[in-house]
Amino acid sequence: MQKNYLDEALENFDAEANSFDDEFDADANNFAPKTATRSKITRSSFDLVIANPTAQTIPVELFNTLNSLTIKKRTDLAVATYSYIPQLSTQGLAAAGLGIVGWDQDGKLVFTSTNNALPNATVSCSQFPYRGLFQSIVSQKFIIRRMRMTFTSAAQIDNTITHFKSSFFGSTSQNTISPREYFDPTQQQGLIVDVNGLNLPIDGKRGLLMNINTLETVRINFQVDRIAD
Repeated sequence: MQKNYLDEALENFDAEANSFDDEFDADANNFAPKTATRSKITRSSFDLVIANPTAQTIPVELFNTLNSLTIKKRTDLAVATYSYIPQLSTQGLAAAGLGIVGWDQDGKLVFTSTNNALPNATVSCSQFPYRGLFQSIVSQKFIIRRMRMTFTSAAQIDNTITHFKSSFFGSTSQNTISPREYFDPTQQQGLIVDVNGLNLPIDGKRGLLMNINTLETVRINFQVDRIAD
């Protein structure tokens, strides 16, 4: 049987962790012991690269597969000529691929402008196509325990990260993380921040949202506890 992308992408970091229940708690931040059945948890890691070569600060959403910006138009995120129209929507087809959010042939998530002379912002995964990782999250839940973030400029460190949950019934919950709070001014590498001690569940209805400054590239190594089916 062929492995899915998440299984393969996460095998590059070993060590078994403790067992948790395989259902997320309704509060979106914790596991709850809802049944007597326990699932095996494996600690793993993967890397995402978020590149914004544009002249605009670009809001970027990660994960949230079932309710993502690849499925519905996000007017709340649109900025200037970056319209956030889903690639497969009627509007996206009518726009001939301009101003859309969609996938390229390499599995990168691409944010295009209505002006095709302007550059695209992208999200990619270093181990496997981000599209495969993104789609696998529906069936492969995990909890983010640590993010090692590498920035191009110090100004990006001040941008907060929102962890959110959006339910099928329209309710939302969220909390924010400030990388600046984790910054160690005594360290030698001033553009690397280790955001430790996290407990951020990710599944089809949960994700991260952050603003990426103009001409910025953010590299994030995620260390996660993966929940085995």
